[in-house]
Amino acid sequence: MNKQVSLFLRVCCAWHAAAAAALLFAAEHPTEPSAELAPEEVVAAQLHALRQNDPANRDAGIRIAFRFASPGNRQVTGPIERFIALVRNPLYAPMLNHRAARFGEMTVAGGAARQKVTLTARNGAPASYVFILARQDGAPCSGCWMTDAVIRSENHLPAPLIAMRAAPGPAGISLCGARVPAP
Repeated sequence: MNKQVSLFLRVCCAWHAAAAAALLFAAEHPTEPSAELAPEEVVAAQLHALRQNDPANRDAGIRIAFRFASPGNRQVTGPIERFIALVRNPLYAPMLNHRAARFGEMTVAGGAARQKVTLTARNGAPASYVFILARQDGAPCSGCWMTDAVIRSENHLPAPLIAMRAAPGPAGISLCGARVPAP
């Protein structure tokens, strides 16, 4: 077999493997909001996408996580290029390609939910976040649980960020840029 045919076959096999992996991911983990998803499933889907993020594939994991952002969250964190930059900042970078996640109890009260998650980052350091979700009332995703904010917890903040937080003011920092009380 000549080199060109061999290369062509390898490229085709790699493409088919990538396509099959994408289909398997979609079958096992939701990639967009649905009224059938419980809030726990929304948080798990976002974290799974961020764990599998691939910068070479246009940050596909971050893009999936953005799909689950509520309209209000999107107004503050969007467009997608800005959201990608926010997720890559030091407060949220531990979410990308993390090693493991430990999910706390999901608390649901009416149309609001929150869940603390502790991740083991790619470098082995712990990082804790609180996901705040709301059930949506209007189109395009009526009845869907979507993320209003993700707050980096005081637990497990790196020293430079702790120093920043020592300044007077509210205790929490959310992905949407708002300052909110730390959980």
